[in-house]
Amino acid sequence: MIKPDYDHSLVNLISAIESSFGSHNTIYSALPELPVAEIAAARNVVLWLLDGLGYHYLKQHSTRLQGYLRGSMDSVFPSSTAPAITS
Repeated sequence: MIKPDYDHSLVNLISAIESSFGSHNTIYSALPELPVAEIAAARNVVLWLLDGLGYHYLKQHSTRLQGYLRGSMDSVFPSSTAPAITS
């Protein structure tokens, strides 16, 4: 069993987005690969969630998207759709 890395996970992505809108109620730290100031400076923020599309698959098969990858994230435990989306 692989334990989730709660410094590089979906919850950190959500914390980064919340913090960029001024929330101070986040439990988890912001995702290091996506600075809060960068999100806050954006005119629009779109969260595009593709369930089941893995980092390694993108690295190996998606040449168009590889340039946009900043790093990988872990899911939550258990790593099924319902717990991950509600985190």
